[in-house]
Amino acid sequence: MSSLATGEHAFMPPGLPRTVKEWLPGLTALQLEKLANGSNSEIAAHIHGVTPMQGIPSVRPLPVCPLEIERAPLEDDEDFDAAIDRVLAAPGRG
Repeated sequence: MSSLATGEHAFMPPGLPRTVKEWLPGLTALQLEKLANGSNSEIAAHIHGVTPMQGIPSVRPLPVCPLEIERAPLEDDEDFDAAIDRVLAAPGRG
């Protein structure tokens, strides 16, 4: 998920089919995360059109989608490090 962390699309391995290479950059960050959280068999079934994964477009050429990552808003006098500490301390984290 390093490409999601940086907000940039990852290098495509040379062995990927052209259809997949044209499809992946068109997925949103949320769709890429859902895809990455699927099992190998779920991902393969989606790519081959056997069983679609909910919320992820079928494999076809898509326009490139910027990877905009939703970030927690900073409070007025809060610096970035303090914001990270606040988010990590939130209930349900860790």
